Amino acid sequence: MQTDLRSIEATQLLADQALELFGTIDILVNNAGTLFAHPKACARDDQPEAGLNLHTQTMAAEWGRYNIQSNAIAPTVILTELGQQVWGEASTGGTMKAPIPAGRFGEPREVADLLLFLASNASNFICGQVIRLHGGLSVV
Repeated sequence: MQTDLRSIEATQLLADQALELFGTIDILVNNAGTLFAHPKACARDDQPEAGLNLHTQTMAAEWGRYNIQSNAIAPTVILTELGQQVWGEASTGGTMKAPIPAGRFGEPREVADLLLFLASNASNFICGQVIRLHGGLSVV
């Protein structure tokens, strides 16, 4: 299910539809992608990530007592169709990929696998974490 998160009415309609279809909401994924017109625009804009981190931690603190886990995934470039269009060429992707210890961008399946883990009982005690899915980029 998808909606326009900029619209309060659209998000309320989505919630109503989800409850009608499923009866409860067990897993909620907020997904917002960003497309920069030029690769150099991605240099190091940490403001959106900082907001997501704080939001994740605040939700964890407020909802953890109800056994609601709130976590975030912070990936590097993921080679979705759009990611492939923007970063697939060596001329644009090479400089962005160079500092990643794994030497590559992420694949959509890797994000899906992490989401499945976070939605499973195996992660019931993981709460308030921002999991970086970026091939080791933060360690260099």
